[in-house]
Amino acid sequence: MMKYLIYQSKKDAVHIIDEVTLIENFIEIEKLRYGERLKINSKLSVGITYKKIPPLLLFPFVESTFKNSDNGNMSEIDISIEISVNNVQMTFLLKNKKCCRFNNIDYQKIIDLSTNGLGNTKRRLDLLFKNKYNLNISDSDRFYILTLKIPIVQ
Repeated sequence: MMKYLIYQSKKDAVHIIDEVTLIENFIEIEKLRYGERLKINSKLSVGITYKKIPPLLLFPFVESTFKNSDNGNMSEIDISIEISVNNVQMTFLLKNKKCCRFNNIDYQKIIDLSTNGLGNTKRRLDLLFKNKYNLNISDSDRFYILTLKIPIVQ
């Protein structure tokens, strides 16, 4: 992970599979941390090896999801991650079960107004893609759902 963070982050674009590998490695570390409490469902599309995106674009969302899914009371942590790619667009879907201390948080407002990692990622999306991307955060009774659609870097 450190090698990726140090060297790949300096590039304009990386293969999506490299970003996926970073996320998978992070998930493995989190599995060690949370053990049986962590219920993770990941669907990462096959055939994404040659498509490119800016580096470290997805990782802040995944990291934040893990951080905000643990309420400290040893309850189950339920996270779903999906990445699908076609010739022109990548879709990233992240869903996490609400925990009691974050039940009433407006994440869209936090991302729009904050200077934390998520706010910085939103500003980075604005700089990289201007109005050619879609970031939506919604919530149901039990889950927060983040959907990001970005164009593929050619």
